[in-house]
Amino acid sequence: MRRKNPHFETIPPPLQYQFGLQHISETLIVDPELRNTQILPHHHTQSRTIPPMKKPIVITTAVLVVFFTTAALWTYFNYFHTKPLTPQEQTLLTPDWSKITHNNWSPWITLPDGTKQWNPATSYNNWLSTIPDEDKAWPILVDTWLANLDYTLNLPTGFFPEEDLLWDVHKDEYKSQRFRDITDRLATAANKPVMGIGLYMGTDPYEHSAMIKYDLEDEFWDPTPHPNPPVIGALYGDLGQSRSATNHLQTAAVSALLNNNPNDYLRYTTATIELAKLSVHYPTAIHQLVQIAILDKATDLVRWGLANNQAKFTTEQLARLDQALAQYDPIYYEWEGEALQFHDKFRRFAGQDGRISLFEQTLKLTGQRGLSIENPPANLPDTQLGPSIQQPLHIYNKLNKQIAEQSNTIFNNFISNPTDVYEVNRTKLNKVTDPLLGTIANALTRIPARYRDINQQLRATRIAIALHIYHNTRNEYPESLDQLNLPERILLDEFTGKQLLYKRSPSGPVLYSTGDNREDNNATQRLITKHHGGPDDAAPYTIPYTPRFISQSQAENTQPPPTDWVLYPLPFGNPKQLYIPEEDLP
Repeated sequence: MRRKNPHFETIPPPLQYQFGLQHISETLIVDPELRNTQILPHHHTQSRTIPPMKKPIVITTAVLVVFFTTAALWTYFNYFHTKPLTPQEQTLLTPDWSKITHNNWSPWITLPDGTKQWNPATSYNNWLSTIPDEDKAWPILVDTWLANLDYTLNLPTGFFPEEDLLWDVHKDEYKSQRFRDITDRLATAANKPVMGIGLYMGTDPYEHSAMIKYDLEDEFWDPTPHPNPPVIGALYGDLGQSRSATNHLQTAAVSALLNNNPNDYLRYTTATIELAKLSVHYPTAIHQLVQIAILDKATDLVRWGLANNQAKFTTEQLARLDQALAQYDPIYYEWEGEALQFHDKFRRFAGQDGRISLFEQTLKLTGQRGLSIENPPANLPDTQLGPSIQQPLHIYNKLNKQIAEQSNTIFNNFISNPTDVYEVNRTKLNKVTDPLLGTIANALTRIPARYRDINQQLRATRIAIALHIYHNTRNEYPESLDQLNLPERILLDEFTGKQLLYKRSPSGPVLYSTGDNREDNNATQRLITKHHGGPDDAAPYTIPYTPRFISQSQAENTQPPPTDWVLYPLPFGNPKQLYIPEEDLP
């Protein structure tokens, strides 16, 4: 007689057959002894049941397996799955690195066993070690700076006498022998062919040697540098030094001209222009923005000098100034430099298989693999990287190309949002890379405006030089810009795409742009008010306003003030007032 299963009989009849099948399958899975058991018809077998305490565990385990499997699949498809590139898109994945390496180095190095390793910083440093020290600016810059810290830190530089009343306070010091000696060393460094600073996550060897020489503590020195340092983690010590040297050279040039020494003015001004070239030795976006800042100072210095020369410049001297500026006109945004940093970051963000995996990211988030930028990079060719890496690199390349095109096109002829490429293509990204790329895209949106601004100033400065050359040969300024016989592109106004506005006044020529309202307001320069001093006694001063690069429709909606952008002579507001902190009062 067949024994009854009390647990089976407690199940309602319609579900008994279904539960019986489930019972058999669960038994085969859970009990190893029955894995090879032949399943006989029901009347030939004794029904075996899962013990009461074991059945909940099995069910719970099954539910958890299903839950975590579903969660893993959901996480993958929502956060890590990425649409693959087409074969055509893959051909556009690798930028032309030679545009920034000039074939002197490469993002890749060859190891002793012949394998290729992605290691741009070491590759750059290896090339730099082949350059003689006498051709490098950095050893001179850093030694000059550290040798004179006690002096330069307390001496303000980098402004015109019209901007700050501090000029009168320090003008005698600007003529001192020590100030001149420092200036001469900086000018020598600026004319070197190579900057000479390496890419290190700590202090570079030249700066470390100078700190030891002058008995300074070096908390960032690493005697065993990272064998494959991330580019984004490199300390760019030259950027601050370049800005400081620019300010010093500007002040020295102004002082020289005020003291009737146009030759020294010319030497220090052309040195400043050359220094801008050295600032992009490794052309990331920040290096290129520093180059623009230096050129901004240099073009101001030239236009100030032309309008304030106490000893008339010769035609040969003017031609030298124009020749120095011509090498940058126009200046282009080299997007490949920033792209190399981005490629390096994403290769370290991925695993060694060139993909972004849930396991890898979990290890990084828990600190077991360190920061993603410090991880070893994937050493695969771009075409063998996973879609989760390829897609953001491809979109980033396209985004940078658009920004470069916008930066190097007259504003009137090209008006669009720099993040258009990102917005159109972001659906192809996963939720891990989308916010990262979006943050970087937003950070790059200001680049086109900075390039349009500096290119307008470069063109205007060259026009101003041409006006003075014309005056030297004819003893008068031309009636129109057409008489200068300059290329048409140099005469263009960024905001209208037409010729810049020009007029002759009793004090000399005036060159100006319509600015963001696109209307001729007779060279009326807009000024904005700022405040200088303490919170309770801040003194107001004014500075010239640079128009915003907004579209015609935006201008109509916001109605910018009826003013222009005066490019020559260099406009000034009222200077900063002297401010002495209360604790320094006698």
